[in-house]
Amino acid sequence: MKLFNYNKLNCIWVSVFTVTIVSFHVFAINSKIVKHSNADELSNGTTENTIIDSRGTIRLGRAATVLVEDFDNAWSINDIVQIENDIYLGTSPNGGIYKYSGGKLQKIYPLSDEQRAEPAEDVNDPNTGKIVKRSETIENEHIFAMAADSKDRLLAAVSGKTCRLMRFDGEQMETIFEPNDTIYIFDIAVVDKSIFVATGPSGIVYRIDADGAVKVYQTEEKNVLSLAAGEKGTLYAGTDTRGLVYKIDTNTGQLTVVYDSEQPEITALVYEQGKLYAAGTRAEIKEVETNFAAS
Repeated sequence: MKLFNYNKLNCIWVSVFTVTIVSFHVFAINSKIVKHSNADELSNGTTENTIIDSRGTIRLGRAATVLVEDFDNAWSINDIVQIENDIYLGTSPNGGIYKYSGGKLQKIYPLSDEQRAEPAEDVNDPNTGKIVKRSETIENEHIFAMAADSKDRLLAAVSGKTCRLMRFDGEQMETIFEPNDTIYIFDIAVVDKSIFVATGPSGIVYRIDADGAVKVYQTEEKNVLSLAAGEKGTLYAGTDTRGLVYKIDTNTGQLTVVYDSEQPEITALVYEQGKLYAAGTRAEIKEVETNFAAS
């Protein structure tokens, strides 16, 4: 598992059979034609600043730099959020949250014994039956969703045997919401000063603000997989089973179906400049993710 940084396109023009190099110091343009008799000759070559797609077409490639390779025992990166100049990464299966800043990676959750104000107590590891430090246990927690609140504080949702929503303010972390009727938080959206979370397996959208947490709507589907904040207090929600996209007026509570996808899962939503973009996929994809979290 790696964290990459992609930069601007490399300034080299390439086609399958022709390579043209333009010099800005002379007025002449020199061309060179390279012919290949079969595909093996092309595939055995070495690409530089380019990529070859599945059809054999050479295109400009983006320069990529590996920023981080070592994430302790994390198996996957589920979400990435940028807040100012810092990048936060949510992982599985031990619920690790990492902060990448100034070229360095720091684990901010869960804290190690060295980071804790008080040493962690000894506990029984359910996987081995041995007595170990609490920070060494396998938590089986998953950070599927993260976001920034209205004050640019990190929000991170933990899913596992239970779920909870955490807020990080500097080095301080607090749990601001812990529902009893759900175990997954799949997405987070912030509308003004209110926080909305998409949950499963009861298909509930919650609203959390200064007055506490309330159910905005409970769908007929098992899971609400994605959220997107629209205009004037509008919230969009994507669900599983039937692949529906709901439009929720957070001021009045009115709910309407705005899209019925041929795909049963709406796994991602983005609202930008008056347009709503939705990603639909097969049910098997999300089933793998939820089964992984439960195992």
